Amino acid sequence: MLKAIAHGKMARWTAEAGEAQSARAVYRDLEDHLTAAVFARLSYLPTDVFWLVLSRALDDMPTLFNQQPRLERITFWPRYSDGEDSYIEPDVLLEFDDFDVIVEAKRYDNTEPQTRQQVQAEIDSYRREHAKEKRVYCMLVSGNAEDDVYQVEGIAGLVQTTWLELRHAARYARHQASEPLDHKHWLRVLEDIEQALGLHGVQPPARIADIPAALITRISRLGSSEHLWGESN
Repeated sequence: MLKAIAHGKMARWTAEAGEAQSARAVYRDLEDHLTAAVFARLSYLPTDVFWLVLSRALDDMPTLFNQQPRLERITFWPRYSDGEDSYIEPDVLLEFDDFDVIVEAKRYDNTEPQTRQQVQAEIDSYRREHAKEKRVYCMLVSGNAEDDVYQVEGIAGLVQTTWLELRHAARYARHQASEPLDHKHWLRVLEDIEQALGLHGVQPPARIADIPAALITRISRLGSSEHLWGESN
């Protein structure tokens, strides 16, 4: 599906107002699709490359993460009882031998809040259905973390990252891992992570180093900024 959307091979959708929208435009705004595209592909990576990506993307690496345990299982939107008549669905559950990681992702930075109430409810519901003695961490992806989210109880630690940091990390891992990897398909998995993030509009800021040399030459021939824009009155 990712490749079909990237190459414009998916059908168009009809929005509520009746106008047709491209698959790319619809896909770009769907947080669940972004979460699945990125974390599913992370789970395909060999252990050392998986942790290479996360070590670059996370704001802090707990000691247990530095030991690079093998990912045993990944579950998307696990459904836990809230203890009453409803259910709670974290975005992703990553299960390792000695600990688990609950992932709560938001679509954009600095928009939707990451709240203590939501994270605490996810931890509590997880604890009702899993071994209470097992360590559990919480990973916040994107969003805007409220101050009291760090006071969540029942977790071994809380770590944060953004979609942009994950894209930077995937590119870094691709360059770092290109030599020692015997199987080049791992590089294609990293490229897919970058492409999925790019389709969702997660783009690194432009750098001077990324500007084509020919364009730089043309700009220099035009002269100073005064020649480009004219003098202000």
